[in-house]
Amino acid sequence: MAQVLRVDFVDMKMSSNLIDGHCEDLRAAHAAADSAIEAAQAGWVGQSALALQEKLLELQGTTHHMNTECDHHSTAITAISDKFQKIDEQEAIEIIRTRRSI
Repeated sequence: MAQVLRVDFVDMKMSSNLIDGHCEDLRAAHAAADSAIEAAQAGWVGQSALALQEKLLELQGTTHHMNTECDHHSTAITAISDKFQKIDEQEAIEIIRTRRSI
């Protein structure tokens, strides 16, 4: 027996919006952490200052990657939802045409 694929466009849009909210929370939390690290750098010198700067750059790279992934997932879910919705609408139009021609 073939499996049936069911897609709820509204749920997919809500999921995409939820991911966007998580992305914003992530950006805000990481920006605050970056600011705290940058503020703390003022008191450090030499190798310690260099190590702190290197760690900050590493963390910022990780943050950038996570933001990119969040954006990708949100965009992909929205695009998939839109495509399924378009297919569903086209099928509905075809059913109406068939019904009217009978």
